This record gives sequence, C-alpha cells and structure tokens, in this order.
Amino acid sequence: MTMPTEHPQRLDPLLDAWGRRHALSQTRTAEIREAVLRDRGPAEERDTLPATWWLELSRQVTASIVTATAVPRTAVDRAYQAVPAATVA
Repeated sequence: MTMPTEHPQRLDPLLDAWGRRHALSQTRTAEIREAVLRDRGPAEERDTLPATWWLELSRQVTASIVTATAVPRTAVDRAYQAVPAATVA
C-alpha cells in the first residue's frame, strides 16, 4: 500500500475544525472546574506529597522497564543455539 506524496489539505486546518466541533462549552468547562476544585480533599492532603513518593514512583518505573525489556529464558537459549559455538564468547 502506498501513501500519496501530496495531501490536498494541511493538517492544521483539519485539526482546528475538529477542535471547534468537539470543544467544551464554557458552561461545561466551568462545571468540570468546580467539580475538580470541590473534590480535591483537605488542604493537608493536596498540598504535600507523602515522604515515600519518590520511592514509590521509582519502583513503578523500574518494574515497567524490567517488564518491557525482559526476554524469556527460552528465547535467549534459542538465540545461543542458533549461533555457531566459535562466535559465542
């Protein structure tokens, strides 16, 4: 499948038109803002982070990286079996 090299329309006007069709009304925007401000919780909960926030974030990021980069042992074994023994150090 080939993509046309020239597009009849530019992306900016298309996005602008889409945005105008899907924009929230000022009334709906105000309702959402009020709901967010009303449901924030006590000041002491929203103005401070727990002492362990960095540790918790680091654990989540590390776990995600490990999961994303993990290679099953069987795949590693198959890769070594496919390489001639003289090239494996």
